[in-house]
Amino acid sequence: MTGFRDHHGLRSFYTRGEPDAAIIVIQTRWHEDDLTGWLLSEESGEEPEKWHVVCLPAVYEEPQEFPPSCTVEPDFRSTPGEALCPERYPEPRLKKALERVVGGLSAYDPGEPDAPGDGRPHAAVDSRRLLDQLATVGGGDVSAIFRERVFGPDATIELGQRDVVRGLYARLVSDAGDWGAPEPLRAAMSEWRFSEAEGAIDETTAWLKERDDLLARCSAAGLVPPDRLRARYVAGGGGAEAVAELDAERSLVDAYVEVQRRAAAQRGVLDAVGLFLTDDPKELLSDAAASFAGGDLRAAAGALDRLELELNRAPSDGAARLAGAAAALVLLGLAVGVTLRRRSGSHYTAAG
Repeated sequence: MTGFRDHHGLRSFYTRGEPDAAIIVIQTRWHEDDLTGWLLSEESGEEPEKWHVVCLPAVYEEPQEFPPSCTVEPDFRSTPGEALCPERYPEPRLKKALERVVGGLSAYDPGEPDAPGDGRPHAAVDSRRLLDQLATVGGGDVSAIFRERVFGPDATIELGQRDVVRGLYARLVSDAGDWGAPEPLRAAMSEWRFSEAEGAIDETTAWLKERDDLLARCSAAGLVPPDRLRARYVAGGGGAEAVAELDAERSLVDAYVEVQRRAAAQRGVLDAVGLFLTDDPKELLSDAAASFAGGDLRAAAGALDRLELELNRAPSDGAARLAGAAAALVLLGLAVGVTLRRRSGSHYTAAG
């Protein structure tokens, strides 16, 4: 008895209980090392409590073994997989929710667990997370039942905030498309940090509008956005790193569109001559687009800078080349004239 009295601050209970008072522990088991698990482990000591165990899992499974000192209330079910209360929590829904828990997924993580649990301990799950898991697997809203039977009136404000923020979260996920919600936001929602989550949703929603504008610009320019933008979003939502990445890509797309416009414009004689024998503008644009799609913004900017330099220098280079060609023609004309004059002079015969 000493160990139990000293654990969990329960010593004062024994000084106030009636003679032969019963000790009743009611708990939903989400972890092996919880209070119930500790109490059962103490049964191997010198003074076991000899608990009477009533174990009714949400989904029936083969009865587990308890210490020999305990007595066990038989489960009224006998079919594996049978739900405890199918009228409220149908077996398929409970099974799917529990598979997500054991598979290490929160209610806000996308996809399905890769495989059933392998017996390793998983993160403890409380009534809040179970409520979210049941909402995730679908089949009807059970928040009213949890509000009445589990949380009580003290949780009214928190549950109301949950309803509001979950609505905002659903809209964000819809706006994000196949990018889903960023990891920090999913964590805040899973841990019921709703004030933090609401601020992150506002920030991320604004960022997604900028993202959509950038994607539209990329599509119009024939560019494929790099994966790094999505990676920054998933890792940090609309935070500083995602904002910096979006600004950098937007600046490069704007530069690409401007250089592309100049390269496609009708060229005058000086521009055409100045660009003769230089790098092909189409190849430089293609190199820039490929580097951008691969996430190498530095290389993409370098290709655009080379092309822009060629376009800027084309008029002066063209003028210099035409002047050089004209000078060459003049010299060639003089040379031809001299040659012809010499040839005509070689047939002259003096009068005699």
